[in-house]
Amino acid sequence: MANNMRPWIKAAYDRALEKYDGLIMPTIKCVARKVPPADMGVIDFISEAFYNTGNTGKQNLTGHPVISLNVGKVLPEDDEVRLSILALLKSSVLN
Repeated sequence: MANNMRPWIKAAYDRALEKYDGLIMPTIKCVARKVPPADMGVIDFISEAFYNTGNTGKQNLTGHPVISLNVGKVLPEDDEVRLSILALLKSSVLN
């Protein structure tokens, strides 16, 4: 299904990138979950891992350069919950 959406997703980003050189957006639409414990089962671990990829898959379909950047912690005293952003650029910015 995602491949069927590729032309529309790419066109939407291309329209936004006609006006801007890049876009900054959240990596996921909520605060990331804490790092799962090391003794968690494989199925549960994979489920937790995919929860944190909410906004990244669409960018993989467009062919635009994109990177996820760690920008800090939710709370200074909390070392496990981090904030990150996606930076998506025009392909021509890298040339």
